Amino acid sequence: MTTEFESLTPKGRTLFVTGWRSAKNRMSRTPQFSRAVVAVACGIGASYTVVTFVAKPSFALSVFGDVAQLILAAMVTAAFAVPVFSSRGRVRSFWALMTAGTACWCTSQSLWTYSEIILRKDALNPSVQDMVLFLHLIPMMAALACMPHLRRKMAPMIPYSLGMLAVWWMYLYSYAVIPWQYVVPDAIRYGTDFNVLYSVEDFSFIAILAGLAWHADGAWRTFYRRLLLGSLGYTISSLVLNQAINDRRYYTGSFFDLPLVFSIICICWAAASASPELRDDSHTQTEESLGAGWLPRIAFAALLSVPVLAAWALRVS
Repeated sequence: MTTEFESLTPKGRTLFVTGWRSAKNRMSRTPQFSRAVVAVACGIGASYTVVTFVAKPSFALSVFGDVAQLILAAMVTAAFAVPVFSSRGRVRSFWALMTAGTACWCTSQSLWTYSEIILRKDALNPSVQDMVLFLHLIPMMAALACMPHLRRKMAPMIPYSLGMLAVWWMYLYSYAVIPWQYVVPDAIRYGTDFNVLYSVEDFSFIAILAGLAWHADGAWRTFYRRLLLGSLGYTISSLVLNQAINDRRYYTGSFFDLPLVFSIICICWAAASASPELRDDSHTQTEESLGAGWLPRIAFAALLSVPVLAAWALRVS
């Protein structure tokens, strides 16, 4: 009996072997890439710890801290971007949206670095950088709403619902934060309202991520748990750091940075160590996702809150 491979034409055999080798090479590069990224990130974290304990507040310390955090943010963005090119379907949408969110995060850090190193200005409050930082979680929450671990067809209404929720978050920022930044400048009210709204956004992301980590299984559960660990540490450290900025006790390279830096390293580890299984969408079922039911309802309820907030603002004013 001839095997299926032997029944192929010479050209078919060549294409089969070429495709198999290409897939094998992609699989073999994944652990190498993961180990390299995690090793570099851990090296930056160790160096940051030593410098924090040894160095005193100075411009050189600010340069080191800003550049180190910018490199980590860029590494996180690259780690999320790599699977975009080797995945498809709703899984590719997940990785692409996560990449968009981390790219906004990297842009926010770039603005901070530009302000401190190039313009040589201390951390300002309010700042345009805060707006970019707030926006970075919107595509990341949209990525989680894709629920790529379910292996089901994405309902046509989901992209529209995600767009409605994105507009709602931007409206909340315009409602609660923008007035104290541009209309009636008030640094204290701005800092307080920004920290509260950003914390609500952070914990919303964590709540969704925790739910996915609970219901998923296999490689997706491992990925979600690692990302949850890093995101939780990032949220808590951001709360402490933002309060230190409001109290004028923060400087780049201080002890406030250490929990944030290691949280970023954990997020980088989660993205870089994503197994090839998290990039495969070839077994998608024809059944629509469970999000087809509850996600539009949440989006509709969010939009209904807009006139309520507007009426409350008119009454208070």
